[in-house]
Parts: sequence; C-alpha cells; structure tokens
Amino acid sequence: MAVVYRFKSTHLCENCYQQEVDRLKREGVKPPAGRIVHVCYGSREDLNVIEIWQSKAAYKQYAQYRKPVTCERGTVNGVPEMVEIVTSNTDIFNCVLSSEAVAGEKVDDDQEG
Repeated sequence: MAVVYRFKSTHLCENCYQQEVDRLKREGVKPPAGRIVHVCYGSREDLNVIEIWQSKAAYKQYAQYRKPVTCERGTVNGVPEMVEIVTSNTDIFNCVLSSEAVAGEKVDDDQEG
C-alpha cells in the first residue's frame, strides 16, 4: 500500500535544501526506486518535504542513505509522520504535472483563477 511521509524541518532554507540534494547526488545516491513523488514546499526560509512512496519497505531502503545527511545538518525533526494512502487518482496528478512541465510556468499564489 502506498504511503505518505511528511518531514517537518527546523528552519530548512532553500539553500540548505539544495545543499542536501547536491550532497546526495555527489555521494552517488540515485533517485530511489519506489518513490512516487517528492515535494518541497513552504517559504524559502522554512521549507518542509512530503514524499509519496509505493510502500513502507521502499522508503526504509532509501532512508538509510538520506538520514545521515539530514541528521548531520539538523534540518529534520525526528521521525517523519507517515500515513497510508486510502485512495488516489494518479491519472489526474500526472496530467497536472505534464501540463505544468509543458507550460513551464510557475504558479503564483496571488493570481486569481
């Protein structure tokens, strides 16, 4: 069953987040099998992360590589919140992602639509 993990950060700024991503790449950590979506959100000075995984086992396999990076920097508070997904409509989600990639536009929260 698919699961959502929500990571609460401690003042994770955009620069720190990018440094963590770059370090994982330098260490040869590839995008993990089983991760469906990775979303970094929030203000540029206080970001959080949500990930959707195919299973708890898939997440745990990858966590062993990521945990040392985030713990060393002190950017993630303890164990992430985890909830199982009851239902999802990936067709709608994939359609939204594809249209945004084609449009190449950033969504402005202040725009009315």
